[in-house]
Formats: sequence, structure tokens, C-alpha cells
Amino acid sequence: MATRATYSFSGFPEQSPHQPHCHLYLHHDGYPTGAAWRFAASLRHGGAVESFLAEFRHSQPEAVELASVSEAADADYRYSLRLQVGVHPTIVVQCWRRHPATSSWHLRCGPVPLGVFIQRFLPGAPAERSELSDVGPGDGPPETPPARG
Repeated sequence: MATRATYSFSGFPEQSPHQPHCHLYLHHDGYPTGAAWRFAASLRHGGAVESFLAEFRHSQPEAVELASVSEAADADYRYSLRLQVGVHPTIVVQCWRRHPATSSWHLRCGPVPLGVFIQRFLPGAPAERSELSDVGPGDGPPETPPARG
């Protein structure tokens, strides 16, 4: 059975003032470990923190863009990733889970820095960028994605 999730991005440079949020939907591996793997895979592309949304899209070509998260009525998880600009830009993540047989969302974790989220749900993940410096060294994400389910 697939674990579906939406990923909402805000504050990234490629977003317009008329569309301040980008919502992407993925139909599998939406649980926090799967999301952490996706985030770590995006970081493997390198580049600036500000380009994370573009890197996520590049590393997740099967992602479907949505006008609103409500279009994904079957999602089990929702993730919000917000770029906080400043001297040292960082990405903050929040996660919500919808429990089976309910329609309400419950905060699972966050807001936490992206590196903390990855380290919490995918121990040993990369510390390749400045926003991950508080995570410690790692070997990178696994060569194969986690099992679908």
C-alpha cells in the first residue's frame, strides 16, 4: 500500500508573489523516513539553499504539481518546507499526519531545520551544506530508496 504525501514549499526565489506556495504530490514513500530520504537526495545535487525547490523537483520527477494540498484527499502526510532568508539562509520543515479513518491532521514534528529533520528520520544522512552543519558528518542517502509501502 502506498503512503501518499504532499510537499508544500514557500519562500523560494523561483516562486512568484502571485503563487507564494508550491504544492507537490508523491504517491509513495510519504512517511517521514521516505521524506527524509527525498530531502537528502535533493541535497546530493549541491547548489545553494535557495535552489532546494528546484533540486527537489529535479530529484523527484514523478512529483505532480497541485494548485492546493486539498487536491490530494488521499494523502497520509503533509510536509511544509519554508526558506528563511538572512545571512545564513535555512530551510524549516513541519510534518503532519492524518490518522487512518479520520479527516483531521495532527502535527507530527516541527518546525525544525531541514538538517535536524533528516538526521532524526534518516540517521547518517549528509551534512553537505551549511544548513546541515549542526547534524554532523554522514555517508549520504542510501543508494536505493526505501521500500514502498
